Amino acid sequence: MATKVERTTRKRLPIQETDSVAPARGRTPYAALVLALALILGGGIIANAAQTDGGRISVRNVHFAGTNGVMEYGLLYIPHSATTAAPACGIVAIHGYINSHDTMDGFAIEMARRGCVVLGPDQTGHGYSDAPAFANGYGGPDALAYLHALSIVRPDDIGLIGHSMGGWASVVAAATHPRYYRSLVLVGSSAGTPQLEPIPGTPTFPKNVQVEMGRYSEFSELMWSVPEGRLFPDSPRLQKMFGVSQAIQPGKLYGSIAAGTARRFYYPATTHPGLTFSPDAIGDAVTWMQQTLTGVSPYPAGRKRQDSERTQALARIGLSFPGFDRAYATCSTAHTSSHRSWNRQR
Repeated sequence: MATKVERTTRKRLPIQETDSVAPARGRTPYAALVLALALILGGGIIANAAQTDGGRISVRNVHFAGTNGVMEYGLLYIPHSATTAAPACGIVAIHGYINSHDTMDGFAIEMARRGCVVLGPDQTGHGYSDAPAFANGYGGPDALAYLHALSIVRPDDIGLIGHSMGGWASVVAAATHPRYYRSLVLVGSSAGTPQLEPIPGTPTFPKNVQVEMGRYSEFSELMWSVPEGRLFPDSPRLQKMFGVSQAIQPGKLYGSIAAGTARRFYYPATTHPGLTFSPDAIGDAVTWMQQTLTGVSPYPAGRKRQDSERTQALARIGLSFPGFDRAYATCSTAHTSSHRSWNRQR
């Protein structure tokens, strides 16, 4: 039961005015929204320009039927110079485990800028390609066969680039279609990986292969049976593929490009995933293709892929801009309230 003091206190409470004027709404939400939208649109436009080399490359979504009807998806990068009348060199750039075609866009963009038609497929069971994963040689042989059949690609001027499990897909593709490719780059990958890719590397298979392994790789034991990345040159399995019995010298050319037995090893100071966006790894792969294929343009190295990554990052910053969702909601509410007020005045 309320006491006399409590009742008196309640009576003295001031009456709240319901028709008081609200404080003016600031412009901060609008400014934040405009800035975020500018980052999103600007980053997206510039990234697209980098991906298409300023409009000189068309990027298309493609689907193709593989072995046993398994559908595979990929991005096809087509330089405007590649036509049926003037077919171009070709590249199949295959990503690794639990990744998708986007992982290889650095290699794809740089090779397309140099005049090659590039297919970046999703492995089976990855991205937009049909399940199951690991089926049909990870999807590698069917991807190579698809690119080889295109009329805008010279069938005797095709290279393979594969990262991690994509390297295994490339090795299987090379063994399945030995006449469809001329050279190969294993990026953080291997040949003859026990129980995962059983086709061993020899001094003559694969043809003209370059191996790029991150010095700080987390998968040294899996790939080349050495406990640490710094020991890759001492790997007996790698030495067997190079046809030597001593430590492999990074950067040295072994074998013969003309005979298809060329081997070279590079050792970028990065990790296993870092190889996919390492300027050194991408640049070394481009150089190898320039030396082993016939139609790769000597376009300057540039940094188109890094530009694409940075501008996409700007777009992501815009989407995650502090207060973007709140600013959008505030602006939407303000617009709705203003619209309703105008309708009442009518």
